[in-house]
Amino acid sequence: MTSTLFPKAIEIQTTNFCNANCIICPYCSIKNKKGFMEDELFLKIIEEAEKYQENLRLIPYLNGEPLFDEKIIDRIKHINKSCPKAIVELSTNMSMFNTDIQNKFKEIRIDDFRMSIFGFTENTYEKMMPGLNWNTTKDNLDRFLDDDILRSNIKEISIVMIEHFYVPIEEYQMVEEYCKLKKINFLKWGFLDRASNVKGMKNDFTMVTKGLGCSQKRDLERMHVTYDGKVIQCCQDWRMSNILGDLSEQSIYDIWNSPKYKEHRSLVNDPSKESPDLCQKCKLMVRKYDNIH
Repeated sequence: MTSTLFPKAIEIQTTNFCNANCIICPYCSIKNKKGFMEDELFLKIIEEAEKYQENLRLIPYLNGEPLFDEKIIDRIKHINKSCPKAIVELSTNMSMFNTDIQNKFKEIRIDDFRMSIFGFTENTYEKMMPGLNWNTTKDNLDRFLDDDILRSNIKEISIVMIEHFYVPIEEYQMVEEYCKLKKINFLKWGFLDRASNVKGMKNDFTMVTKGLGCSQKRDLERMHVTYDGKVIQCCQDWRMSNILGDLSEQSIYDIWNSPKYKEHRSLVNDPSKESPDLCQKCKLMVRKYDNIH
């Protein structure tokens, strides 16, 4: 178990507001306080990231819809200017990607752009993503993918779908064909119950108290920052049950290398110790029978 002296990726929650109530997401069932990141805190994070921008991935979203943040374009511009070597990743449900936002996106660079589209017909889409309108999103999607100028500023573009029994097999095939036609990536991910935080559907695995690490190595490589500066265990920690530091008072480097974070990594990776409660509930925890090396 080894971690770098600085995170390889930082997820920055500029806002935790969202306009969807996706059935695969805990957003509406967990009543967290909502807000937007203060400029001073955001600038502080990027200023420190600038020193470590080689091989760094900066992700200005976490458990929310980033386009709800009216400053998101300016924030990404600042990332582009201050950390030109960093990889910039953004994920959106595309429902707010109107012509005005589309034109503003031409002013920024994004390396990895992911679009969450959990159905490809009106019936399936609006069942999977209540609160959103299929026709609006599809119009935004088509208009964006036909914009060659905007696409030239984005290295990787992907549509993300989630495996769910509401989605007919044919719709995954429809999306795959659409992605081939538009020359973008198609990502089909397995359902994740967000460490038992999603209501009504759970992952099936044998519960154990001691694990062998995180299959995504989030404790070793990735920091997760809420809009008010709290550093939480990972993106599954919707209830903020394990706060490892506060960037309004500490630096990224100091939190990442703190005794508290080191102890957390020990609990996640040492099979002789009881894993954090959140890990025990998460299918991403490596268990002895997983045969992951």
